[in-house]
Amino acid sequence: MPKSHGSVRIDLDTSERASSELRWDQGIASRGHLKGQPATIIRPVSSPAARPATLTVEERGASQNASTTAISATDIAPRISPSWRYSMGTPSSTALCALLETQSTQQLLYHYRCLIASKLAWIDSVDNPWRSIILPMAMESPSLLFSILSMAAGDLSSKLSNASTPNDISTKSNIYRELAIKHLATELADYVTTTSINSLTPKGATITLAATLVLCNLEVKLPHSTLWPIHLRAARAVIHCCAINDHLSNATSDTHSFLLQKFHSMNAFASMSTFDDLEEASSDNLRHQHNNNNVFLEVLQIMQEVTRDQRRQMVNYHDVEPSVMDSCQEVRDKLSQARRKTTVLCREAIMTDSENTRSDLATIADMFYYAGLIYSHQLLALQCCPNQLGSWGSIILDKLDSLREVGSFCQNLLWPLFVAATEIPWDEERQTLLERRIQQIVELSGHWNGLRVLDFLRNFWKLRRVGRVNWIDLARDWAQRGESFIVI
Repeated sequence: MPKSHGSVRIDLDTSERASSELRWDQGIASRGHLKGQPATIIRPVSSPAARPATLTVEERGASQNASTTAISATDIAPRISPSWRYSMGTPSSTALCALLETQSTQQLLYHYRCLIASKLAWIDSVDNPWRSIILPMAMESPSLLFSILSMAAGDLSSKLSNASTPNDISTKSNIYRELAIKHLATELADYVTTTSINSLTPKGATITLAATLVLCNLEVKLPHSTLWPIHLRAARAVIHCCAINDHLSNATSDTHSFLLQKFHSMNAFASMSTFDDLEEASSDNLRHQHNNNNVFLEVLQIMQEVTRDQRRQMVNYHDVEPSVMDSCQEVRDKLSQARRKTTVLCREAIMTDSENTRSDLATIADMFYYAGLIYSHQLLALQCCPNQLGSWGSIILDKLDSLREVGSFCQNLLWPLFVAATEIPWDEERQTLLERRIQQIVELSGHWNGLRVLDFLRNFWKLRRVGRVNWIDLARDWAQRGESFIVI
């Protein structure tokens, strides 16, 4: 690896402006009961004419030196423009301090803090753990810091359409990613032998878990990446190690609880489109840990139970299945209760009194409710109301049209849209509309792995036109070919 990666000239679009690259606008609905009426659509926002800020960014070889310099803590006081300044405390080594003092690093951390962290949470808040917990921990973990820098560089590269050398920004992202994986591999080696495990501390295990989860989220944000399951399995191994070794127990830590919740949430989403073994312990964590940072966990918990029941039916097909009507009514009752709780949690979590914000969150809660109904009926093969699945899908799409502040909550929209999309295989007009919406939401949220979800839907729609195919069976085929995807 070269000692210096040179300098990059960037015509900066600030994070605040990048967050509004797409917006809902007024158009005419082309389907459903709103057909022919004014409806909300997504349009690109033209770049403002003013505010160019061309900077020269020098790395000074800090990323290469970060893995070799001795430990010596110092306070950080970045000598940069106040608008980019973000001090997180005391780094654990002079190497990290040197890296953090570069203007390039400060810009990337600012981008993570202001934009990316807001899209990693269900709802952004003043105590968003992706900022308040993850950033300070990065001062003690090269793997975590490099993961954050890689994520920020990759996201910024995708948003700077007028950058003079965007490929160099992307290169920086790849370099930081490789460094993060290198450091994490070293940390995970300590979980192999009894001797090395005995030398671990709860704090160290928590930091390692954080690094694996950030890397997992980093892979999800990359287009067509298939590496996220590796990091998810690594996180599971760390959690298992902590569970069976008393000296690593950190159950009362808010930080550890947050990370466990993020793991189990990611695992629940992954289990819907992959067919790995499900973790029985996941349900307890999803069921009992509720706060403003976990507003949609009520619905996700139900979906996890449905997924687990369907997988068990596949293995134990000789078991007596519950009554169809009883199962349908139970799902409806649970989802109705979850929708009410979700709406209350959303109201408590928001940082504004905006009526549009409250209305949008209630609408998204409705979208999750109807998506949950569709998904449950699909997986459990409930035949009580087959004609309603298409109607529920249309309701989801109609509610999407009513959103006014989609930029604030775009990270929550892909799953309900995906579920709705599985119920419109013969409607080419709506398929085209959905393709455009999913592409735009992926761009706005920065979760570029959503393009893989779109590839799957196109494959599903194509097969559905020539014969009957179940999307769950198709997802299983993809998984067997090593082409797993996650809808998140």
